[in-house]
Parts: sequence; C-alpha cells; structure tokens
Amino acid sequence: MPRSSRTSTDRLMSRADLPNLTDDEAAAVLAYTPRMATEDWEKVQPVTHAVLLRLDVPNKAWAIRTLRCVAGLAVWCADDDVPLTPERIMDPEVVETWVRTLREGAPESGKGVDEIDAKASRLRAIGPQVTPTLNWPVLREEGRKRQVHEPHPRDHAESLVKAAHRLTKPRQRRIALGVLGLGVGAGCDGGQQHRVRTTDIEIAPDQPDVLLVHVRGTDDDVIRVVPIAKPWDDCVREALEIRVKEFDEFVLPLGRGRNLLNENLRTIAKKSPFLTLSPSRLRTTWMVERLQSGMHVHDFLRLAGLTSAETLMQVARMLPTRDDALVREHAVRDVAPQSEGSASPSDSP
Repeated sequence: MPRSSRTSTDRLMSRADLPNLTDDEAAAVLAYTPRMATEDWEKVQPVTHAVLLRLDVPNKAWAIRTLRCVAGLAVWCADDDVPLTPERIMDPEVVETWVRTLREGAPESGKGVDEIDAKASRLRAIGPQVTPTLNWPVLREEGRKRQVHEPHPRDHAESLVKAAHRLTKPRQRRIALGVLGLGVGAGCDGGQQHRVRTTDIEIAPDQPDVLLVHVRGTDDDVIRVVPIAKPWDDCVREALEIRVKEFDEFVLPLGRGRNLLNENLRTIAKKSPFLTLSPSRLRTTWMVERLQSGMHVHDFLRLAGLTSAETLMQVARMLPTRDDALVREHAVRDVAPQSEGSASPSDSP
C-alpha cells in the first residue's frame, strides 16, 4: 500500500524537552537513529518524537528503547496507510494488531518472541499517557493467582525500625533500614529494592520535604517514580548516611547475586530474631496504607505498578474498615470489570 505522508507535527524534540537527562545523554537521544532505511526514519521521525514529547523521559536508555519501539510501529503504520499521528498510531487496536502481526511471523519461542513481548509491554505502558482518552486496559487478568502476603500491623512495622537501629554492623543496619524505607515507604518488591541506586533517590522538585525513588524494572529501565511515604523516608535518609566500602552506589549494598537480598535478611534475622524482614509483606503494608489514606485507585495502580486485578482485589480485602470496603468495591467495579460467569464485587468475601 502507498505510505501516508501525513505527520502529527514538524517539531522534533529539543534539549529543553529532556530536563531529566544530562547534556551528553540528551544529545545522544536527539541524535539517535533506529536501524532502518533512511527514508523510513525521515518519514516516521516526526511522529516518533511527537509520542515522546507527551512522556516524562526518565533516562537515556529508556528514551532510546522507546524511540526504537515507536519507530518500528510507525513504519508498519505507514506501510498500512495509517495516518502518522500519535492519536492514530498509539490507538490500542492499532498497537495490538501490530503485535499480532509480529507474532505471526516469529517462531514459537526464543529471543524474537521475548523482544516482541517487550515491545508490547512498553507500548501498553506508555499508551495511556500518550492517548489517555482511548480505551487502554488498565489491568489484565492473569491466569494464575499471585499470593499476596499479609501486611504488617502499623505498630509492628514501627517496632521493626527500632530493631534495625539496634543492629551493630553498619552494613546490616543500612540494608535493614533501606528495605524498610523502600518497602513500606514506596512499595518496592525485593527485586526492585536490589536495583535502586543512590542516584535514584532525589528530592521532589518544588517539594523539599518529599523524597522520590526511581523504581527500575528487570531491564534496568526506570518504570515509575514513587514518593516515599512519611515517616519511612527517614529510613532511606538514614540508610544513605551509613557509609560502607563495597557496592555503595546502591541503597542496599548487596553485591550482584540474585538471591543476596534474602541471604542478607536471613543473616540479619539470626542476629536479631525479632527483625524478620519480608519485602513482600512490606510491599503489601505500603499498598494497604495507601488505600487506607484515600489515594485514588488509578493513582494507586500507577504507583504500585500493578498489572493484575486479582492482586488489587486481594489487597483490598485486607482493608479493615467499612469505608475501605467501599473503596474496594469501586476499585473492582471501575478498574477490574468482571468477566462472564465471575462473581460480582458484592460476592467477594
């Protein structure tokens, strides 16, 4: 089919559009060219940049991966005569059709399939920010249930902080305080805590009393920015003040092994039997406290990084008061529509 010559805007990104990046990082993003024919890139560069102009770009790696992904989608749209505007190429139906087309031409398994899944996840993540008025699914139902661990009672969580302060070894004290601050304060799971660098902690612009954490995914991209709830932000501040010799660039000075966090927490529990820390329970504690505080459901989902309606409903069932039960019903009704034959919110225990 003939390619569309229509573009959304002639303005490309500039340095001013990338305030979170250094000058060198911004220059690399602005100069980036995907691996494709020059004429293809010239045609889709305006709409690709227009998509990123609607996003808060956290770092260079995220920007380049997103540019590469959106550019591939845009070239396919041009081939299929889809108008090259953010509203048209970032339509959920267009995105899902492109993903299905890629999968039809890919083997059943292997690196190619993983790359397609990564592209699909990236587009679904940024879609609601680029075209918020379109019908992007907020959650997807998962085939298997994830276990959601019981939260800590508030007084018990505060007692854990006191026990962490009593640890005599600086490295263990820093790990314990960091796990508490990132878990109960920001809802980070164990893997996310392991990846938080000291540079990922910053003071919120124009809010000097608010501490933010840039949460990284498995590919080390920043996937969300979460304000650390008080008083747990003090745990993070105290942790960063404790100097250690090795791996000090990370909030949790653990090393590179995948299971080192759990190993360190088991060692800490042996030293202080009361101080048994579970990142999963700490994350659930954060979820419950955020819903109890009256946070809007959609803000909660975004900050929690939830992709499962089942997880939301399991957490909502842990809310103790009648008002919180109403929040649960609104969450289930508005965010997780029931499939045919499933129980209604009022049937939930």
